[in-house]
Amino acid sequence: MQKLVSIVLLFVVSFTTLADDEPSKKKERQKKSPAERFEARFTRLDTDGDGKVTIEEFIALRTEKVKDGDKEKSKGKVEAARKCFAMLDADGDGALTVEEMKSAKKRAEAAREKARARRAEAKEKSKAKKKRSKEKNDEAMKDANSKAESTRKVGQSSGEVNPDAKQQKQS
Repeated sequence: MQKLVSIVLLFVVSFTTLADDEPSKKKERQKKSPAERFEARFTRLDTDGDGKVTIEEFIALRTEKVKDGDKEKSKGKVEAARKCFAMLDADGDGALTVEEMKSAKKRAEAAREKARARRAEAKEKSKAKKKRSKEKNDEAMKDANSKAESTRKVGQSSGEVNPDAKQQKQS
């Protein structure tokens, strides 16, 4: 299910960034508002001009780049397109309207934002955990050094010879 949701989100995002085939229209596209560009992209999907994108139009878009000889890839894309279409078709009437696509875009943006927030939270938790671990390690090292120092001082005050000093004298 997670993979299917990812596919739907990917389609919605790619739909909203779909570029025209002709580079000469770039300046014309830049003059339009995002809402006008969205409507224009929807119109490109709606090949029969009835104001709705049918499953056939949707599948045609999703499979247009598949080579004729690649039946397996085509079959997989058709199945994925059908599942994606079913998730986008909010009212279940077998056609996508501009409103359904806009709603899907908003859901995709919200899901992206939620995922971004989860990643940021996980990153902050990881940083905090590393910081605590480093502090704990530093504290342990400080305690070990302190114990070693006190052991060395006790040994020196009781008349024991420092083993390091013995080795230096023998050299």
